[in-house]
Amino acid sequence: MSLEFDPPTAPDIVQEMVTCPNCGNATHLILAKCPDCQQVNQYFHTDLDFVAEVKTLAEVYVNLIKGIRSCINDYIAEFNVTMPKRWSAKLTCDCGTTFNIEVPLPQLVSD
Repeated sequence: MSLEFDPPTAPDIVQEMVTCPNCGNATHLILAKCPDCQQVNQYFHTDLDFVAEVKTLAEVYVNLIKGIRSCINDYIAEFNVTMPKRWSAKLTCDCGTTFNIEVPLPQLVSD
């Protein structure tokens, strides 16, 4: 089986799912192109939908902070929590270029 992918250039990523034609087992791949040589680099392969897992955990964190803010609103005038804008990982291409890939994360919206 031969597969060809055309992912975006890093830091953007694409997640592809490959399914075995014999057993039906699915594997998720996180892919991006090197910003210098445009070679396709694979960051991760897993049975989990890694991107969805990262975004779901971030959403839980955002909702937790919203709940805390709501509960203490009458007692504290200002409650600020730093929220990461993205999850990132560093890759090194075969050409020697080091770059990051990124997954944008949900953000806390001010009321």
